[in-house]
Amino acid sequence: MPSESHPQTRDETQEIPRRQTGDPRFGPYRLVRDVWRTEREALLVAFDDLLGRRVWIHESIEDVDPGLGEHPSRPTRLRWLQGGRRGGFRWDAFEAPSGAPLLRYLARRGPIGWSETRELLLDLLTEMEGAAASPCRPERPSLEHFWVDGHGQLKVAPFATTGMGEGEPVGPLDWSAVPGVIATLCLEGRIAIPTSVPRVPLPGRAWQFLVKLCREPLHRAARA
Repeated sequence: MPSESHPQTRDETQEIPRRQTGDPRFGPYRLVRDVWRTEREALLVAFDDLLGRRVWIHESIEDVDPGLGEHPSRPTRLRWLQGGRRGGFRWDAFEAPSGAPLLRYLARRGPIGWSETRELLLDLLTEMEGAAASPCRPERPSLEHFWVDGHGQLKVAPFATTGMGEGEPVGPLDWSAVPGVIATLCLEGRIAIPTSVPRVPLPGRAWQFLVKLCREPLHRAARA
């Protein structure tokens, strides 16, 4: 089933920052700004002057290499670029995709139709099926871990992509609850926790797919 048309997602990451003397650097990437920061980790925006692109820098006080160099080639994952150490923190650089955080994307759009929701849920299912044993996957994601790129494809980051608590406050979720939360957010425009199957009119096969995905998310759902 082809995805329904949707407006181009506004690119929140790709403007070219002006170079300043003495900008801090992470390998070849110069720091632009903090996205958020805690005592133990941070997310930064940096710029690759050689390739003319923005990147995300995730800093963590943890000294364990999570194996990002063996990053899987799933389309839902951010591409890892390189890493190192700086100022007592480990840093890892990732592609900064076009688009916007899922919460901000849906806040602008309001409830969306089944066809587009289905594509996002299929992206989510692909990630959940492939990432069960991945060290890069957040153990209990928040909605801030999810991003919609400029092509309407769901991306899952191993860190929050916005400041925690931006928009409606939602704590960490069990992975089993994520499909229901995202489906309700897409189809009804609201966050529902605990989750249930969204109550919207849907074709029969679509309804069966949604019920199975919400109730048995870690099993392969029949493609609607």
